[in-house]
Amino acid sequence: MLIAASTIKDTVQHVRRFVRGNLGGGIDHLVVFLDQPRAPGQDEVADFLDQEPHVTCVRAGRGWWGEHRPAGLNERQCTNAGLVSHLLADAPEVQWVFHVDGDEVVRIDPDALAAVPADVPAVRLAPREAVSKATWDGDPTLFKRLLGEADLQRLHQRGAIAAATNQAHFHGHLQGKVGVRPRRDLWLGLHKAIAADRTQAPTHADERLELFHYESYSGEEFARKWGAMTTSGPRVSLRAGRSAVADAVRDVLEGEASPDARHERLLALFEETTQDDAESLVELGLVLELDPTAGTHAPRPLSEGARTVLQRGLAEAHGTDRSAYFRGTSPRGGPGAGPAGEPGTERVGRRRSARSAVRRLLGRST
Repeated sequence: MLIAASTIKDTVQHVRRFVRGNLGGGIDHLVVFLDQPRAPGQDEVADFLDQEPHVTCVRAGRGWWGEHRPAGLNERQCTNAGLVSHLLADAPEVQWVFHVDGDEVVRIDPDALAAVPADVPAVRLAPREAVSKATWDGDPTLFKRLLGEADLQRLHQRGAIAAATNQAHFHGHLQGKVGVRPRRDLWLGLHKAIAADRTQAPTHADERLELFHYESYSGEEFARKWGAMTTSGPRVSLRAGRSAVADAVRDVLEGEASPDARHERLLALFEETTQDDAESLVELGLVLELDPTAGTHAPRPLSEGARTVLQRGLAEAHGTDRSAYFRGTSPRGGPGAGPAGEPGTERVGRRRSARSAVRRLLGRST
């Protein structure tokens, strides 16, 4: 049995996609923590989740944390995921616990998962990132994968990316996400599994274990997501270069322009820093074309024993200090980050840097 834990604040439309995609992609049960359950629209999300038999919904507001709410979103995410994986160490039928975000959908090949060596405690899901276009007619169906040097050079020569690195090719994370065999000497981070001695636990990778990331796939989604991230508390953990985008978004949102003018500036910022050259990606055959939510997995119901372990553990954790379930968030660098794990170069030229772009945009009259 496969479980996924997620801490989210999103629209009910996106949460429906998240639930449908992950349950169809191989997950049997989702434990969803609503990060701001009293925020507008979250009652509708909670009502939807409560009606799903393969979902446990936790309203993770002030009462959930008591006096111990971490200020950073990343720490809240990892703490919640760590709690779930440790609780389910007492449910032997649960073989794997994954940590995914609300804009991510897994697709897990059972044969690939069965082939993981018994002495390897964690697996890594290969990232697939939605192609960013100005608009999509429905949800994205084109996804990028991490590329080798030859394909990166082809994109770079076309001017589609500023440098022949996966850092320039992807906008979101390159490390993928991980799943662990639930046990109490292993913790879930954002992109790694952490051992008791605080070192990174070994992970097994297989291209048949996939994570589809709906990262800023349109102008409207960019404005919604980055606006929410930059107002969720202290800066979230971002790779090199994308922090500048967050700073630029914050500058726009904190400006004195009207709401309509701010929105237009965010759309312009998306075009200059994030929008992909979709035509080149398709022409060069560098995208996967599919609907990640069309999986055919039939999720298995939680056994009475596993359900009792999970519900009792969540109830006992309510309002308590759960800092013991947190062992950090994300390593620097990672697979595909560029030579020797060094950060790659963000878009320049046609897509100016985020900071220079926002300075120019803020200089426009309203």
